[in-house]
Amino acid sequence: MMGFLARMRGKPTQDPAVDRGAVDGLGTSALALRLDDARPASLPPRAVLVQVAEGVAWAVHAAPLRCFMTPFAAAPEIGLRLDYCFDATGDRQRFALLLAAEGERALPTAAVGAAIQDAVQAALQQGTLELPPCTTDEEWHAFRSGLNELVYTRFGLVVEDCLPVDLHPATDFAAQLAACGHAAAARVERPAGDASGHSAHADAPAPAWVRLADMPWHGLRAATAAASTTAGGDPAKHDAAALRRLFLELPALAAGLRALPMREGDGTFAPMQDILRRLAHAALEAGTMPSLTQAAPGQQLPQHTQQLRAMHARSAQAALDEGWALLAAMRGGLDPARLEETDRMLSNLEYSLAQRRKPQP
Repeated sequence: MMGFLARMRGKPTQDPAVDRGAVDGLGTSALALRLDDARPASLPPRAVLVQVAEGVAWAVHAAPLRCFMTPFAAAPEIGLRLDYCFDATGDRQRFALLLAAEGERALPTAAVGAAIQDAVQAALQQGTLELPPCTTDEEWHAFRSGLNELVYTRFGLVVEDCLPVDLHPATDFAAQLAACGHAAAARVERPAGDASGHSAHADAPAPAWVRLADMPWHGLRAATAAASTTAGGDPAKHDAAALRRLFLELPALAAGLRALPMREGDGTFAPMQDILRRLAHAALEAGTMPSLTQAAPGQQLPQHTQQLRAMHARSAQAALDEGWALLAAMRGGLDPARLEETDRMLSNLEYSLAQRRKPQP
């Protein structure tokens, strides 16, 4: 992995295929930009050119960036101002994994900020982070420590600063309530099937109750997908993105758990050994997943079944994100209670992978 992300050597040459506007947008519209074989003649200030594989290079902005987030979805007026950066001089292994697993042509700053917000909101809901009302100095420092570890463990980014801010003046409560009302009105009841359990609308477009847009999805593509995805979304694209993350990140998650220090006699060795065994099996399942569109050679699946398969792949991806949050929490000390939560996360992951593999979910 150390050679996976090496600094490009030699003076780059001008290539007309490089989008000069996209390169100049580093640090404003994008955190990183994939260049492949194209090499710009120059990079913006504070940007570095790194190579993640043969013929695949990324231009990465190495100066602090700022985003605003709402840690509690039910309280959009309570915000946090977060300054983060890519550490060009430190360990780049996790950031290299981020580029390989979730990077397409670019990592937009808006999508990165939205992904960090999703991770923080999920961690607060799960209890791996705590930000109580009327937070004391001690509680705030504990939250900051957990936030730093979460952002670095999940994204390979370093938190420079974090301050509470009031987002009330910029919050349109009426628009948010209207959006919730429209989303509720758009939902329909599950269609009834015949005695065999086969729906009369098996070949029709997927109903709202299985639409991908209605399912939780944490990742770098969440912000852009919301704007570009239609009612049912593209199940092939979402399924491929989720399986790619699972295939690349599950071994890295297992390696992080394996590196956690354990104290003799604390009763964590056997549970951890079982967790690592199950993670290895889940990685094998993700790497040998059958095609999205076919139940067997020559047997095409109906569209709604493909939607269900992609939904289960995304549910497995959500369990993976929870696993990264648990790993960040356990790096401060291995707790048997956290191992129980990891066992629950693994159960959800195994169930979602099993449902994704079934010929007829």
